[in-house]
Amino acid sequence: MLLAMDELDRASKIITDYLTFAKPQLESVQTLRVSEEMAQIAGMLVPLANMRGGEITVDVPDHLYVKGNPSKFKQAFVNVLKNSIEAFDGQGEIRMWAYQDRQEVVIHIRDNGEGMDEEVVAKLGEPYFSNKAKGTGLGLLVTIRIVEAMKGKIEFHSRKGHGTEVIVRLPAEPPAAELAAP
Repeated sequence: MLLAMDELDRASKIITDYLTFAKPQLESVQTLRVSEEMAQIAGMLVPLANMRGGEITVDVPDHLYVKGNPSKFKQAFVNVLKNSIEAFDGQGEIRMWAYQDRQEVVIHIRDNGEGMDEEVVAKLGEPYFSNKAKGTGLGLLVTIRIVEAMKGKIEFHSRKGHGTEVIVRLPAEPPAAELAAP
C-alpha cells in the first residue's frame, strides 16, 4: 500500500511538472519580498536536509523584491534546493544568499554536494535529461521555464567533487508600498 501511495505521489508530481512546463505563465502576479519567500522555502526543506545530514543557511536582506507568482517562485526554488539536498554525500551544506546588482535581484544557491562534470552541466534543462535514478528530467526544466516567465536568467556552475552553484537573476521590483504611492 505504501509503495502504491509513493508511486501515485510520484505520478502526480510528474503530471504537475509537465503541465507547468507546457504552460509556465504566472497567474496572479504580485510583488514578492525575496527574504520572506526564501525563508518559507528553506523552512519547508530544512527537515529533509537534516534527515540527509545537511543544513541550509539563508542570508537575504529584507529590501529585495521581485514580481511573480508566489507558488511558482517557490516551486522553482524548491526544485533547485531538492537537487542540492539529493547531492549530499554525508555532511551537506546549502547556502542561499541574495543581493541587488543594478536593476536585478541576484539569488545564489551553493551546495557542497557531489558536483557535476561539464558534460552534465551542459545538458541541464534539456527535456527528460536527469542525473538521478528516479528523476523525470522535468523539475529543472520547469524551474528554468518559471525563471524565464519572470523575465529572469538562470546559470549553473559545478565541478565534480566540489558542489554546485545556481545563480538566478530576476528584474528588481520596488517594494509594494512604493508602487502604491502617488
